[in-house]
Amino acid sequence: MKSLLTAIGLFSVAMLQAEVPSLINYQGLLTDINGNVVSGSKTVSISIHDAATNGSQLYTENIGSVTVQNGIYSFQFGSGPTFTSTLSTGAQHWLQVTLDGIAQTPRERLVSVPFAIKAAQADSLTPQPETDVYLRMMSVGELTDGTGGRLFLPVLLPVAKRGSFSQSVYQPIPTSVVSISELAARATTAITNASLTVRIIQRDINGADTILATVQKPTGTASTQTVSTPTSLTLDHVNYAYFVEASFLAGDSSLQMTTLHWVKLRAVQN
Repeated sequence: MKSLLTAIGLFSVAMLQAEVPSLINYQGLLTDINGNVVSGSKTVSISIHDAATNGSQLYTENIGSVTVQNGIYSFQFGSGPTFTSTLSTGAQHWLQVTLDGIAQTPRERLVSVPFAIKAAQADSLTPQPETDVYLRMMSVGELTDGTGGRLFLPVLLPVAKRGSFSQSVYQPIPTSVVSISELAARATTAITNASLTVRIIQRDINGADTILATVQKPTGTASTQTVSTPTSLTLDHVNYAYFVEASFLAGDSSLQMTTLHWVKLRAVQN
């Protein structure tokens, strides 16, 4: 199916109240084929399946009209009468979001039974250990067929090398991440005036951005280097969207001057 939009979802369990929640919060970033954020109104529906592709549909729900502002949209789901029983089964559960009749890919896996998290744990919880969360930075791209013809289907492509004078790629921070103590990245620059800057950004419902942390592989050396910075961030996924921006700067746009190997968050996840 042809599509001019690409949606990147930020999904996890959102505890909407102190007791066992009845709804799940979902946030997403919507861009067009050129990577520009989209604003407007979109008709949204969701379904839950037992496989990442194909498989059987276990649940469906019409969300209705959702406002997209500067690329950010959010909604809640789980109001259907069979939602609880669907997630109570031992099968895998994969979330499919559909915008204006176009199913967004890939599906996103629900890794726990959302409504049971509060019920299954005491109010006084043992602090969760920190882990390394590697983000796969993505950019909107395109594919070609076997004869070299362009396929008009936007896809998310892993970032490897960039040679633009100034070009950024993004990746939402999963809403399972509740706090971050370090931002790190590893990159290779091929010339002395190429650099890479990585930022953690918080975006509010009005589209206003706040930079929370920055790390940079500076110009001056052509080398491979890991750079990091300590942070002390607690994330509020109910009121904000969070994402990482990787900004490439190079001296010659015709050459691939910078290679981004990985971006890592030292984080606590729920």
